[in-house]
Amino acid sequence: MGPKIIAEVEPALARKGVKILDAPVMADFNDAEAGRMHVIVSGEPSLIEGKKELLNDMSSELYIVGDKPEWRRPENVPSGSFLLDF
Repeated sequence: MGPKIIAEVEPALARKGVKILDAPVMADFNDAEAGRMHVIVSGEPSLIEGKKELLNDMSSELYIVGDKPEWRRPENVPSGSFLLDF
């Protein structure tokens, strides 16, 4: 998923009470297999805080970039994952 898709689906999901964190994962196959994955997360700060334990569990390095649109992932960076909160 990219930022355009997230921007398109986020309002519809928000109306249903679903919140999104954009959390691309960076790792090649060997690093992922060895548990060395870098996760970069942006989204609502309170949601990030509430999911921090899960994010730390799934990453060897967690980078929190915040909620400002200019901090979100550039269009040309692919996403490996995102989190939905119901």
